[in-house]
Amino acid sequence: MAIKIGTSVGMLHPRYFTEVALAADRLGYESLWMPEHLVFPESMAGSPFAAESDDAHPPVPPETPLYDVFAYLSYLAGQT
Repeated sequence: MAIKIGTSVGMLHPRYFTEVALAADRLGYESLWMPEHLVFPESMAGSPFAAESDDAHPPVPPETPLYDVFAYLSYLAGQT
């Protein structure tokens, strides 16, 4: 069984998604990943995942744009 390696574009600006997808395809990567969250909690107080110094706020600020992962991945699949 061969090892399959993928990469993520989740932390990149969307303008680089196509460039990275094409490079990954050219280099033989098996998959391309993006994070997908429909909602984030307003507070993480009491959560076992909250850091001690995190002020009970989620790790992603509310003004962070979230993209439609299925639309982006479908588009990128058509480009590779």
